[in-house]
Amino acid sequence: MLKKAQVKSAEEHAAKQKSAYNGAEEPTFPLKLGGGKGANRLTELEHECSEVTHPKLGGEAYSLVVSMPEEVEDMSAVDVEVSALKVEVEVTGTKLALNLAWPKEVDADAAKAKFSKKKRTLTILAPLK
Repeated sequence: MLKKAQVKSAEEHAAKQKSAYNGAEEPTFPLKLGGGKGANRLTELEHECSEVTHPKLGGEAYSLVVSMPEEVEDMSAVDVEVSALKVEVEVTGTKLALNLAWPKEVDADAAKAKFSKKKRTLTILAPLK
């Protein structure tokens, strides 16, 4: 059973998420580069997000693994922004991106990203607050 403080925290988080995404119904969605019809629409990067226990990050964290296209050889070709409520990943010079709302609030300052050349994946570890 949730304690009163936990319920308040969950309600606050839900309110923050709703505010941050202007009421978007889906937690993950393609972005648009601007006004116009489908030509400017970005394609969502393939990804998998799971909750993991990570002792180096202090306990529970989200592990987000994003598949990268062949032309991405290192992190310099990828823009990553992590906030407490969402993560954005964009491949420079392409129309590939990801905008994902975290299911729970994370500690953005402690988040870490690692690129694997062999697997062509970007892994972001974000500890829960």
